Amino acid sequence: MARKTLIEKVKTEYFSKDIEIVDNPKQLLPALNNTGLKILTSLHEKPAYPSELAKKLKINEQNIYYFVREFLKFGLIKKVEEKEIHGAVAKYYAPVSGAFGFELAKEKKKIKIGEFAKEEKLKDFLHEFIEHSIFDATIVVGSPVRHGPYLTAARDGHYAVQLGFFVGNFTSLSEKFIVELDTDIKAEKGEKQDMMLVGGPVANMICSEINEHLSVKFNWDKFWTIYSKITKKAYSGENVGLIAKIQNPWDKSKSIILLAGIHYVGTQACVLGLTKKYSEILKDYEKEKEFYRVIEGLDRDGDGKIDDIKILE
Repeated sequence: MARKTLIEKVKTEYFSKDIEIVDNPKQLLPALNNTGLKILTSLHEKPAYPSELAKKLKINEQNIYYFVREFLKFGLIKKVEEKEIHGAVAKYYAPVSGAFGFELAKEKKKIKIGEFAKEEKLKDFLHEFIEHSIFDATIVVGSPVRHGPYLTAARDGHYAVQLGFFVGNFTSLSEKFIVELDTDIKAEKGEKQDMMLVGGPVANMICSEINEHLSVKFNWDKFWTIYSKITKKAYSGENVGLIAKIQNPWDKSKSIILLAGIHYVGTQACVLGLTKKYSEILKDYEKEKEFYRVIEGLDRDGDGKIDDIKILE
């Protein structure tokens, strides 16, 4: 027999189950009998020994032993335990799989389940934001009207579309609307939740308020820089941005992912970096630790648009 995996789609979610493919359909004959099916189903629910099965299913013990021998002969069950009961050795059996089948042909169809299933670093990075395959967080963008201490209108909120498409590869939508303006979060006192912040401190007030909690932070001294307390280095330039993940300072049980540039093109570089270069960005990511990456957006083809990134720190 050969073990394979069944993929089942239920609405917008995928579920998997192992299945044993038999070499000859005759191997399944004992399981196609009504009594045999009852026995196999019961053993799948809980391993048991023959006399125990006979009492539970109210089936003649000799019948039980017959089907156990048949199942063993065709490789459908296996011994999983032995116990001494009333001076005798009781052998407990269980099916080798929760599903059995045979193939009429060997054709295969290639399918795409999504990168999330094989990217452990990415799964760890996003695990607080995904609950039972549903996106359970809020993407916060700066308001497009002048607001906040710098009276700035955000120009990078539309980058959340790219972020949303990326996250949507691995999740389903929750019932709530997942994107909010920084001004709405402030007005509704909604800071105590898992959030993805898009935009720097000038255009996104939530970013501005968490800035003091960052070990790599935005700093103003005649002009904006990203300053690292870790390496004591400062980075400047319109294309420079910061990808960070920290505990939410308003609720330590929640997390915040920050994608923010000194200017809006720096934010674009951050979103591009996470959605297109996440393997490189998250190479050294460690779960439960603060995470920082300073990046620079690059224009490789010279068309005036960011199309690549470079990790600075």
